Amino acid sequence: MTAYHRDGDHLLATHYCPQGNQPRLQMKQVAQSSDIIFEFRDATNLYSLKDSHQHSLRFSLEDKNTSITRGETYRSEKGDETTAMILQRIGKASANK
Repeated sequence: MTAYHRDGDHLLATHYCPQGNQPRLQMKQVAQSSDIIFEFRDATNLYSLKDSHQHSLRFSLEDKNTSITRGETYRSEKGDETTAMILQRIGKASANK
């Protein structure tokens, strides 16, 4: 589970990982991009940066009406592993609902 919240002037994402650690990622300002990018800031219950943890999170707004790509990168001593999930709208919401 990931919770999004403000910390002063910053937007953070705290990831409550099944691995037992809680990385906090800070939103990065990206000029002229529709992407929302969060990068590692710090973590609780993470004993070493060599231990596996979520290191970045990205939302790419491909088309505001149809799809969003959610990508995440986990970092460990073995290197980075990036995965992506495409969230695709399959129908239009009814105005009467």
